[in-house]
Amino acid sequence: MESKQHLPTSRVAGISLKSGKKELVYTTIFEHFQSSDRWFLKELKLISIEDYKLDQELVAYINEMKPEKLIIDIPLTLPPCHGCLLLCPGLNNCGVPEVQTVRKITQELLEHDQKIHELGPKNYEHNRLAMELFDYSKNLFAKETIDPILSRSFKRKLKKGFIPYKNRPVDFWVWCRYHDVFLEIFKTSYESIGQISQIGQQRLFYLFRHFSKGTQLYESSPLFLCVELFRANLLVRYDLEKLSDIEFVTNARNKVVQAVLKHFDLFVYDNDMEVILKDARAFEAFLLGAIGIAAQQKKIQNIPDWCGITGEKFLVPLLS
Repeated sequence: MESKQHLPTSRVAGISLKSGKKELVYTTIFEHFQSSDRWFLKELKLISIEDYKLDQELVAYINEMKPEKLIIDIPLTLPPCHGCLLLCPGLNNCGVPEVQTVRKITQELLEHDQKIHELGPKNYEHNRLAMELFDYSKNLFAKETIDPILSRSFKRKLKKGFIPYKNRPVDFWVWCRYHDVFLEIFKTSYESIGQISQIGQQRLFYLFRHFSKGTQLYESSPLFLCVELFRANLLVRYDLEKLSDIEFVTNARNKVVQAVLKHFDLFVYDNDMEVILKDARAFEAFLLGAIGIAAQQKKIQNIPDWCGITGEKFLVPLLS
């Protein structure tokens, strides 16, 4: 029997559950030991959930490990329209407080941008051009999407409108802070809904109900950690861009993993490291688990109250 001195004082887990061709998921279990004040990757486990009977293996494993926090990359909540029992007045007249707040902020952003344009059209266009030529690699604290002038892309997104049957308030919050950098570096836009089929999501919701009450579920994205490592000057833009390049992806993942190990003083065994660098799902599960470590260290951004219950279960690291 291990002495209390050598028992872990904290345990978190990460699972990447986004849809894919293979119903295989990796689970990462991280442990913190007070005696050494260090985090370790205890286990990287591959679990099949292709058969409904095998779902229980995932539940049994999580309940056996008993992590305090379990971070996943699929939505834990649905858009406001789902489950709403109000007599719908239409998209533009929705009476749900969170939706009203999002619409108010959207209008304020567009009006502020328009005001800047009217006060000095030439300066506005000059600043917009400078923003489009913004070199993220030269600034540790890369600009947020809403500062100070709206990009063309984000402005189009705002004008298209927040759709309460498709988007959640917390998605809008993410757009305001990550839309431009996601598009610039990863060539993608953050869309939480659609990462998994509706049937698949309901199936996972069912499984989540069987996890131990001592395990708290949280939602996040591996890309959040990548961007925040970059903003903390632990990565350069080139490292992140090559994550989508099949020829250089292994080296790029290694750069990201090494940055995580350095920042969190984390130890990973060589055999686990090999799997993390070769398998995309193992890599994502590793990053999600690391976000759990950030949460334990209280290195997490504050989510505004108007994001509702989703904000309480949504983790975005803050490392810089």
